[in-house]
Amino acid sequence: MKKIICFIVLVMLQFGCDNSPVGNKKIDRLVENVGAEKTEKLLKLIDQATDEKYNALKNNKPYGLEDDKKVAISIVKQILPLRVDDNMILFDIDDDGDTLVSKVEVKEITKEDLMTTENIKIIGKAITEVYCQDNAQMKRVKKYFSEGVKYMFYIEGQKVLIMNIPADCKINR
Repeated sequence: MKKIICFIVLVMLQFGCDNSPVGNKKIDRLVENVGAEKTEKLLKLIDQATDEKYNALKNNKPYGLEDDKKVAISIVKQILPLRVDDNMILFDIDDDGDTLVSKVEVKEITKEDLMTTENIKIIGKAITEVYCQDNAQMKRVKKYFSEGVKYMFYIEGQKVLIMNIPADCKINR
């Protein structure tokens, strides 16, 4: 479960998550990106969810990928909104079947500037560089979101751009 939560935050904030326990460097990076309060809350929620999963399995209750996915999304929702950079705020995430859907508010950039071919390519490249990595962690993550990821970009509450990165990693708008 920690891997899926790391992935969700990784895609937006681009900090490292791997199979090792969350070390001081990663926690420092999390604090730098999301703040100490949200980092502490995130780590507590992960521990709590892990305990709940262990107890469910111990009591022979069914618990599968769908349960992990729902819990992971619920945990990340509890620390939103997250400032991605000076111009972007992740304000919601959800799933649409096996697609992870992220909603991002864009600030201080006009629709015309955001929608340039160059900017669309830059955004698509940034997302695919994370989601399309060919490593063990991303393969496990794709078990949860096997159809890909979708980013919806909003300006002043109006949806202006949708980026779909399917599992085969070909960019569609």
